[in-house]
Amino acid sequence: MDPREVDSSQDIRDGWDEWSYSERLEALEQLANSTLDSYAYDTDVDVDTGDTGDVPGYYDDGLITLDPAMIEDPDPSSAIHVTNHETVHAMNEEDGIDDYSYSLKDDDDFDFTEDDLRSMEAHKEVGDTARELDNDGFSPVGGGGGGGVGGGAAAAESASDPDAPKPDDFEFDIDWGQGVWIDSTDESGQMSVDILFAAPEGW
Repeated sequence: MDPREVDSSQDIRDGWDEWSYSERLEALEQLANSTLDSYAYDTDVDVDTGDTGDVPGYYDDGLITLDPAMIEDPDPSSAIHVTNHETVHAMNEEDGIDDYSYSLKDDDDFDFTEDDLRSMEAHKEVGDTARELDNDGFSPVGGGGGGGVGGGAAAAESASDPDAPKPDDFEFDIDWGQGVWIDSTDESGQMSVDILFAAPEGW
């Protein structure tokens, strides 16, 4: 496959073994810009390798810099994920969303401001969106320039199968006297559990 024709993460997986180092970089750059174009972002990015310090990659002013070891790796999973992650940072920059990752090492007193907490949450959402991009499984919710992206595999399934259940097709009654147990598992297998004994505000 020609690296210049890449438009999905799966294309990267399919072509990785046959590409040279420079072709892999070209393919990842094409992936990033294809994603940005798909969601109507004006931003264009370059993808290169360099010294990334303690992180596998970073985005700065139109440039995604990746750790060279990821390009040399016969498994493209890390290169795909980091490229997608940094592409979402590029989206957020265009949208004016602050999504830096707040470092505990810089604040021994754990003195978080509301802006810090919002930024941490935005950075978490960057990771969540990148994981969906890794699987080519999400739909836009408004496009670029302020809308951002989201949806996930469920949205893709609904789009491909008109008979698939949609979120608003479900109805349920909650007996708050008995409490509610909510659990969820992410792709890494980590589970989170919430136990509620009263309706949260707004329910």
